[in-house]
Amino acid sequence: PLIKPYQLNATQLEEIFFGAAYYKFIFVREPYERMLSAFLDKIDGRKPQREKHFKLNGLSEDDFTEFSFLDFLQTLSQNKPRKMDKHWRPQSELTFLPVMSYDHIGKLESFEKDWIQFATYLKEYDANIDSEKTIRWHATGAQEKLAKYYTPEHFALVNKIYAADFKNFEY
Repeated sequence: PLIKPYQLNATQLEEIFFGAAYYKFIFVREPYERMLSAFLDKIDGRKPQREKHFKLNGLSEDDFTEFSFLDFLQTLSQNKPRKMDKHWRPQSELTFLPVMSYDHIGKLESFEKDWIQFATYLKEYDANIDSEKTIRWHATGAQEKLAKYYTPEHFALVNKIYAADFKNFEY
């Protein structure tokens, strides 16, 4: 049900990217929260992405008793965006900006309001979308933990790595 761009031929891609027949939308997340959440869930939580991140950067689990959020951001800052795991790759890269333009860009921080706006639009086309649906998140509590984890150095690294996201999504 979720087709990836590489599964389409050139004509189909062109129609989706530039044609008027498709309503193109995305939901994005503010980079400070997104990176802390990714770290807490995937790296600190020792998910498979931790091992992939370590291997990509020539690191070994044996070398670290504790891999800090600052360590994570510093290694990310040395990576090319397209080599990053999708959980921390800049959203501008994931969404094909600036090639692709969107009819609606929603934000996770205002999800309920943006979802209602999106669902209302789709209902005009008889789409079976519940604008009142409750969404349950896989929450890490990143928003409440920003002050605990971030220093000026952390903010500077995120600003550098995700400069395009701050600009493209007006954060």
